[in-house]
Amino acid sequence: MKSLEKLRKTLRKFGASQFVYREDFDADGGNLIFVEFRYDRYPVVRRISVDSIAMLYLEKNPWSTKRRCTETEYIDRVLEKSRTEAMQMLVEHVITLAGIVDAGGATFEETFLGYFKLKDGRTVAQHLLPALDEMVDTGQIPLLKGLGRKKNVR
Repeated sequence: MKSLEKLRKTLRKFGASQFVYREDFDADGGNLIFVEFRYDRYPVVRRISVDSIAMLYLEKNPWSTKRRCTETEYIDRVLEKSRTEAMQMLVEHVITLAGIVDAGGATFEETFLGYFKLKDGRTVAQHLLPALDEMVDTGQIPLLKGLGRKKNVR
């Protein structure tokens, strides 16, 4: 897997530690691919759904009797192809983000903030995305409303 070796070398050069690549085949969460690493004190996780890529492909290229395989064989082939594509996309995405930081285009925190893994296992983005519309409309982050303000004490 040349792309994983390329990612490992890039992250190591970048100063990251504890690099992990893994695949989870969970009936509830679907087929997910993860890249996890630690940079300084920040645990970072970037994931991608193989099932989502496969579903999109199947919507555009549905199985038919004209194909020289059964529907099950076709779906298995699409899933395998999607797994390979997902891995390549994920690797290239992380390498590109690391390159932006390395070139001085942005700080690590700006670039990877959404992918910081919190103690509950979810990312910053997973916590903030449900409130995104409200944040755009109000200019406030709902989780932080009221922080830093002094309450009137009587």
